[in-house]
Amino acid sequence: MASPALIGAEQELFFVNLNQDKPTTVVLLHGLLNSHIEWCFVIPHLSDYHIIAPDISGHSQSRDILPADISSSTERVAVKLRGMRWHGELLKEMRRNRRWEVIYDVDIGLMELNWEDVKTLPVRTLAIAAESTDDVEAVRRMGREMPIEGSLGAVVRGAIHTWNLQKPELFADVIRAWIEQSPLPEGLEVLR
Repeated sequence: MASPALIGAEQELFFVNLNQDKPTTVVLLHGLLNSHIEWCFVIPHLSDYHIIAPDISGHSQSRDILPADISSSTERVAVKLRGMRWHGELLKEMRRNRRWEVIYDVDIGLMELNWEDVKTLPVRTLAIAAESTDDVEAVRRMGREMPIEGSLGAVVRGAIHTWNLQKPELFADVIRAWIEQSPLPEGLEVLR
């Protein structure tokens, strides 16, 4: 019999899947207490990309899929993206490799990483702070400590945490520039 963790991981998340004919996929993960609808103003600006926007565990049309913690949600999104079938050895390895561990403040949806984890991020990463609500200095430090060349910390001046709703076209322009490795748009300030 499968363990509860395996059974839970196999529950399928609701997701929006758009522009499937496009070669590059963008996965839009909403914040805590939100849903895929968070991206409704950004998606029209990303018509050149295949878009996957799930409702993560415990949220909206995936509200009955529990637990809703980061690790379970991560596993379920991976199942959705890769079409993986679970087996014990794979699940054990994924758990061993997991780096995101704790959500400290659910109300504003901030995730806190161990600084050693930041120093070992295996991919080019863009960390962005919204000036009005996020910890700009922590994002500046992330930009300095991420190991992969081209990784950056940046700030959106005058923005709130959910700046994708406040400035959807800028958010989409940032995604496009990051994917295409072109200059970041005005409105995003790189932190040194």
